[in-house]
Amino acid sequence: MNTIEIARRINKLSLDWIIKNLADFSLESQYFSQEKDSQLKMVAELCFVMLPALNSNVNNGQTGPILNQIQKTITTINFQSIFEENINRIATIGIINVFAYKLRDKHIIDMDFVRNHDLVQKLDNLPFRKMDLKFILELSDVEVALGYYDLYMETTLGNMQPPHTLTFMDMYSVTHTVFYITKLSRGIKEKRILPQQEKIHRYLMVLLIMCRKEKNFDLLFEIIYAITLVDYQMDAMDRLSIQESLKYSYERVQKIGYFESYEGMNKYVDTQVKAFELTYHTVLVAFGMSQELLRVEL
Repeated sequence: MNTIEIARRINKLSLDWIIKNLADFSLESQYFSQEKDSQLKMVAELCFVMLPALNSNVNNGQTGPILNQIQKTITTINFQSIFEENINRIATIGIINVFAYKLRDKHIIDMDFVRNHDLVQKLDNLPFRKMDLKFILELSDVEVALGYYDLYMETTLGNMQPPHTLTFMDMYSVTHTVFYITKLSRGIKEKRILPQQEKIHRYLMVLLIMCRKEKNFDLLFEIIYAITLVDYQMDAMDRLSIQESLKYSYERVQKIGYFESYEGMNKYVDTQVKAFELTYHTVLVAFGMSQELLRVEL
């Protein structure tokens, strides 16, 4: 199988899983009142990965049930009151708001409140988390004074921290930094970062090899997604490495019958809820990554 065929199969498997488990992304259950922040995070991540799908016809309408579920959530939940309970929720509620704004040109929270509180500066976050907030707020037409370049230079990726010293959390900061400097579309959008395109690509290729060796599929999918977004002209070895990583991941899913964030995850699963919590992020990333691969036909 070539890269596109594997991506197509991963896309179908991940999309089928999301649709099958849509009820678990609901904010209307009793579970939501007890685990509000974790449930908000799940819905926000579903919205995040579906943002490019709003302008894509890769699935020919198959994403309809997901969009309907998000639309229902947007119209039935009082996000303003949830936000006022804790303004730190701007990162999760913010991305849901972006989706609502793109879907129906209407905000679900008071944007004047957000503008007046300078949340990017006020909330003491890591540099890539500040980039996250900047990305989210600017998509909602809120100007943020901090520039991508200045924030980028403070990140793990901007400092080109030696790959062998990185924790898995550091690697997530690298992939998310790429999501923001590319704005989830092909190519680096900040001209001052563009000269580092080749370095960033090579750095990601090293991380890809490391994550495949560690059998961390969640990060593996994020890194392939990031590599595709950076949009650097790949050589034959790069393409083969991506193809082999995808093939290994797909064959693993075929062998055990489900997605796992890392090999051996199932020994920590003792309930259906736990299985969902340990799986959903990997499936969402697999979907987003495969959508992008199919869109650009790598």
